[in-house]
Amino acid sequence: MLALAEPASFTVTGNIQGLKDQTIYLRYGKTTDSLKSATGEFSFKGQIEDITTAYLRVGKTQTSFFLEKNAVLKFTGALEELENASVSGSKMNEDLSKYTASIAALNNQRRPVMATLMDAYQKKQPYKEYSDQVEKIDEQISAKAKEFVQANPESATSAWLVRSKFFYGEDSELAGMYGYLKGEALASTFANDLKKKIDINAKTGVGQIAMDFTQNDVNEKPVSLSSLRGKYVLVDFWASWCGPCRQENPNVVKAYNQYKDKGFTILGVSLDQKKEPWLKAIEKDQLTWSHVSDLKYWQNEVAVQYGINSIPASYLLDPNGKIIGKNLRGEALAKKLAELMPDKEIK
Repeated sequence: MLALAEPASFTVTGNIQGLKDQTIYLRYGKTTDSLKSATGEFSFKGQIEDITTAYLRVGKTQTSFFLEKNAVLKFTGALEELENASVSGSKMNEDLSKYTASIAALNNQRRPVMATLMDAYQKKQPYKEYSDQVEKIDEQISAKAKEFVQANPESATSAWLVRSKFFYGEDSELAGMYGYLKGEALASTFANDLKKKIDINAKTGVGQIAMDFTQNDVNEKPVSLSSLRGKYVLVDFWASWCGPCRQENPNVVKAYNQYKDKGFTILGVSLDQKKEPWLKAIEKDQLTWSHVSDLKYWQNEVAVQYGINSIPASYLLDPNGKIIGKNLRGEALAKKLAELMPDKEIK
């Protein structure tokens, strides 16, 4: 076991066609290395303790690959389509390059649409049309990932693909994709992450009784989830620093104000690190329900207990504490509450 944890070196050399006098960044784990290249040629060396996902970035574009102990890797790609780059020198990277080649055309379709979407977003112009186009392309990319996993069930790259493409999807889909993995793929660290997520999903799926927890509120007084039994409860994981959370808050406020007198309440669980911005966000967004946090960021004990890997995230519970909905946002939350309490319509 100690031998497995010992660091070992790696080398990545390559050429990025079309790059002139730009800085190339290599990020892996908590390390970020960089160098300026005049011609696109580069060489990075370092040490790792285990297989690690690495990200090579130039400007706003990047691609990912694997760093492995004692590996000597060769990177080849073009600046204008960096996400389609290939890496040779290890089986995992060569398998990844095969998958990357299978989605290159889709990446080329996605790139300009995504650029248009981001431009519209920054200019505060309508962008749903572009968002829908990106979503359709992403569905095709996920389909290609599924094809690769089914065709290469023993490749550790397949475990990584399931981890990167299906981790945040439907519980049943993640479990189904994990079921394809065999041999070396199941022995990978990526598969270990998947198994942990699936085990937590089994405890937090619709129909399960929500796991109880207790955390201190803004006044340092303990609040337990079970103390809210008898009401419909939205357990809302969020943070002051989370843009999408803050954008969703007006919808949550509207739902709370319309149903709070009909047996509905909310318990906010914050992944903040500092109390002041947490309290300011509660006040500014007018979140007038109960809030708890241990100010441990992503290591918030309730977030870890519930396997929260992205926010906003939420669970809707019935008066008995049974989970009856997950990640209901905007109109989806409004529609569900209207079904549960039809005598008070949303206006």
